[in-house]
Amino acid sequence: MTCCNQCASSYGLAGFGLGELSLAPMWAGDRFSFGVEITLGWGSAFSSYEQIAQWIEQAGLSYDTRSYKLSGTINPFVVIEGRAAQNFESASELRDAIFYILASQVWANAGTIRFEAETHPDGSSNPTQRIDTPQGSGPSLPGIIASPINSLAQSLGITQSQALIAGIALAIVGVVVLKKAL
Repeated sequence: MTCCNQCASSYGLAGFGLGELSLAPMWAGDRFSFGVEITLGWGSAFSSYEQIAQWIEQAGLSYDTRSYKLSGTINPFVVIEGRAAQNFESASELRDAIFYILASQVWANAGTIRFEAETHPDGSSNPTQRIDTPQGSGPSLPGIIASPINSLAQSLGITQSQALIAGIALAIVGVVVLKKAL
């Protein structure tokens, strides 16, 4: 099953450094865990971490899905766990489809994806393969509009933390200047 044209094209996550990992097929009911760092920006459709699971289920990709923030505040690392709702020729198709759904709603950093899946092609209760895409396996996805902090960091060639500190300092200076002007 091919989840969408983007996944089937050369613009899938393989084009962003994740590579063709030759992941095993997934059958309906197989468990998965997908984690990624997101940035919450103004105007995003995001209202709660639990909402992410609903997006994935509404797309028909999974059931018994839950999503939660594992860590972080400014750029939280979000985990989505569930069971595949359909068969996939490769577990990477599910990984890519989840990423594209998430990236259509919030800014998601493809370089931070962690994906694990268990497959049971012989029908046994023991998984035959576990796939783990290591953290930092690819660069940030270009073309997705980044938050102001990410844009500032990329423009100046600094980290997101340094950009946040610079933004706070700039805001404080602006308040002081405005206060003196009034």
